Parts: sequence; C-alpha cells; structure tokens
Amino acid sequence: MIQTKSFLKVADNSGATLVECVRVYRVKDKNTKLGNIILVSIKEIKEHSKLKLGSLHQAIIVRIKTPLSRRNGNFLKFDENAVILLNSKKEFFGNRFFGLASSELRQKKSVKFLSLISSII
Repeated sequence: MIQTKSFLKVADNSGATLVECVRVYRVKDKNTKLGNIILVSIKEIKEHSKLKLGSLHQAIIVRIKTPLSRRNGNFLKFDENAVILLNSKKEFFGNRFFGLASSELRQKKSVKFLSLISSII
C-alpha cells in the first residue's frame, strides 16, 4: 500500500532515482492501485539531470508490492514500488521506461505507456 511518506523508485529515464509520496489523488478507499496518480517529491537524482531535489511532480503508479488479484485467480506481486513521472501537461517526463508493467494499466487508459515499455505481464 502506498501512502504519504512512502519512498518509491522511478522507472523512467527522467533523471530521478528515488521519490517520496506527498499526496494520493482520487482514492475512494485507502488502498492505492496500479494507474493511480500521486504527487511526489524528488529525493535522489542522477548527476546530469534537469530535475531538482525537492521539486514536486505528479506520477503514475506502475508497480506495487501488494498482491494484485486477477480474474483467473492468479495473484501478481512486484518486488518494488515504482512510478513514472509526469510533467505539468500530464505527459511522460522521460521517453524510456525500465522494468516490467502489468496489463491492468490498459484499463486505466495508459496505452501510450504500454506501447513504450519493453515487457508486459
């Protein structure tokens, strides 16, 4: 479960490596799911990055540690919590994405993201 003060890895080439969740948007219950939009603060960056420490950005949740049940009875669980950063126009900040993604993001209308990622589970 991702909540405020949770640390997450960044799964794109935007220049940030670690972010902290500041706020979770539009959640009816307290559990965050894949594809939810959150507000994050940047905590670690790479050397030659356009981003600055402490700047606020919106992000989409791509991987979560909590088990995700599918309709066929299988459970999907990732090893880490990961997000992809968005700019002010809600477009992707990076142009390459790393790691795995779930096909459940297709229901959240993140089809552009799924076309750019290397492997979908």
